[in-house]
Amino acid sequence: MKRILSFALMCLWAVGAAAQPEAGTLTVQPKAGLTISSLMDWNKVKAGFCFGAELEYQFTDGFSLALAALYSDQGGNDNTNGVKSTLDLDYLNVPLMANIYVVKGLALRIGTQVGFRLHSSFRSDGVKVNMDQFLPIYYHETGGNFRLRSVVFSVPVGISYEFRRIVLDARYHFGITSYINLSEPLRNNVFQLTLGFKL
Repeated sequence: MKRILSFALMCLWAVGAAAQPEAGTLTVQPKAGLTISSLMDWNKVKAGFCFGAELEYQFTDGFSLALAALYSDQGGNDNTNGVKSTLDLDYLNVPLMANIYVVKGLALRIGTQVGFRLHSSFRSDGVKVNMDQFLPIYYHETGGNFRLRSVVFSVPVGISYEFRRIVLDARYHFGITSYINLSEPLRNNVFQLTLGFKL
């Protein structure tokens, strides 16, 4: 009984210690973390990183909106017939998230995100090429017309927990648009885990 009571008190203390801004306040949150991304036509995931900042306005105790700008290292890996390849896709992601606080400090998050491609490269067997430089050559030699899209859209959903202004955020980005302009949509899905601090 004492153990149950102690556990219950610890849970109440944790919820009480969880912080979130009062209604009507605006906060800035620098954040950084890890990404695990996959491409629909590649058979291995790719680990990367992300960093940036988020601006959040607390409308009520239970609802807020957050707008962020995050550099995100994405792409995919492939290992077919012993040949290892990597496609690096670097984006500036701009998510707009609605946060629904189910208890103080704990929020369910859903939103929409636009990603602007900053850089792309392909690596295989020790050779690395810049995709924006390589694709025009490929077009000329093969007559192909595919290209990497400069802008992609996704739907991020996740959960976050705030404790004394420190925010742990986990979300999954469901790709909506194909990262390449082929008739068959090839999407980039990303799991993202970040740690931030509200100012």
